[in-house]
Amino acid sequence: MQSDAETGPTTLTGERNLGVAVDISATGAAREMTDRRRFTFKTILYGLFKPRRRGPRRGEDSDSYHADFFDRSLMFPAVGTVLLSAIDAMLTLIAIGNGLATEANAAMATLMENSSASFAGWKLFGTIVGVVVLISMANMRVLAGLRARSILYFLFGGYTLLITYQLLNIYTA
Repeated sequence: MQSDAETGPTTLTGERNLGVAVDISATGAAREMTDRRRFTFKTILYGLFKPRRRGPRRGEDSDSYHADFFDRSLMFPAVGTVLLSAIDAMLTLIAIGNGLATEANAAMATLMENSSASFAGWKLFGTIVGVVVLISMANMRVLAGLRARSILYFLFGGYTLLITYQLLNIYTA
């Protein structure tokens, strides 16, 4: 049987009360307490070093849930995607420098005109932020019912194909 701490506060009629906790003392008088839960940077750091939630909190959440503890199996596609993004930036600069390609993304082309270091930096920053978001949402269904972990694997595979294409394009030219 679950305790009140696990199931959350309920109203007098037994419904879940998500915003305000209701405490009924022995006298039957109800008093309201504000919700103490806050999401801060400290929450993220605590979750990184002392993860507690490894699975869904309730049975009905088992299809899509957020966990504090992440699978080690996500480390390979996450690190691999960031490394392949760095290789992609380098190969893109080589191909554009040799006149073999042009940058298709207008925002990245503008960054590239300013400096190749800003292009590479923003490309890596965007990839790292995207990978962190996908890892933090790994068990949630996001696009057309796909779990975020599947999107991370597809992203890794896509970058692998892109690097293969770029290498073939550079060495056959």
